[in-house]
Amino acid sequence: MLLVRRPPEECTRRPFGLGGHRLLDPCGKSRALLEGRDAVYLSVVDRLRILHPNAVFFDARSPFCDETTCYAKEGDEVLYRDGNHLNSVGAEKLMRPLLDLVRALPPTAPRTMMLPG
Repeated sequence: MLLVRRPPEECTRRPFGLGGHRLLDPCGKSRALLEGRDAVYLSVVDRLRILHPNAVFFDARSPFCDETTCYAKEGDEVLYRDGNHLNSVGAEKLMRPLLDLVRALPPTAPRTMMLPG
C-alpha cells in the first residue's frame, strides 16, 4: 500500500475578487500551521502505519517544505496552476522523489492494490 499526502497549497490570491492573480510574498505557508491543520489526518496515518507495517508512506509535502515553511514557488517558478493543482513544474518536483521511493521498493513488494467496490 502506498499512501500519498497532499502537497501544500499555492500562493496566489485574487485581489478583491476582480480577476487576475497577485503572488503572495513570501510564497509559502508555515509548516507548523499546515501540520496543525492536518492533525486528524496525521493521526489516521499513524494508526495505518501500525496496522500495516509493510505499507510505504510518501509525504507529498516533503519536496516543498523545509523545517519551517512549505513553499509554492521555487526561485522564479510558481509550482501551482491554481489553488489546488500543481503545474508541470510542481508535478515534476513531486514526482522525482515519489518515483525514487517506488523504484527503491523491494522486487517482491506489490506494485498495485485492488480497492474494494
